Amino acid sequence: MLTKGECLTEDMCYNAWLNILRNPLSCAKELDILESLIKEHFNPNPYKYEDLKVGMWVWENKLKMCVKIRSIIELEEENKKCIDYGFGYVEYKENRLFPITKSLVYQEEYKND
Repeated sequence: MLTKGECLTEDMCYNAWLNILRNPLSCAKELDILESLIKEHFNPNPYKYEDLKVGMWVWENKLKMCVKIRSIIELEEENKKCIDYGFGYVEYKENRLFPITKSLVYQEEYKND
């Protein structure tokens, strides 16, 4: 995953691509950044608990649907982290919540069904 400093705007991406076309042998960093962006887009990493925010839309991989996070609570006495989607609380589990671009992967897998 790219760091905040490596996140590119559309103009920066275009300029990096032009630099690669003009001088491909000296643009290893630009090529690495573009490759990371492409991989991240087509194979997004799951969110960590710390990355989740109220109001955020996420792909819920277990339910196979996009959901909006209504609230986030931590039950310290039970050592649980819970997410409310508006239809009940669900315990947070790793590798379950993804950027909504993950839904495109799901749609592609089931396009011919």
